[in-house]
Amino acid sequence: MRTPEEQEKWRNNFKQANASLALEGMVMDERDLADQEKAITGEWSVDKYLAESLRQAREIGRQRRSKP
Repeated sequence: MRTPEEQEKWRNNFKQANASLALEGMVMDERDLADQEKAITGEWSVDKYLAESLRQAREIGRQRRSKP
């Protein structure tokens, strides 16, 4: 687990990243934010967080392509 100071740095980095993504029209939903919190606290490694984010993005892409 990360120290409170480390968590605050991670949280600020995610806030900045989320703000940049929002400017591009990509808003984080509650599941995204919950996954980010797992990375912030150290429950998930960065690799686990990135793998899960990629998996979710692929699933969203498949859902969009399958809609008529």
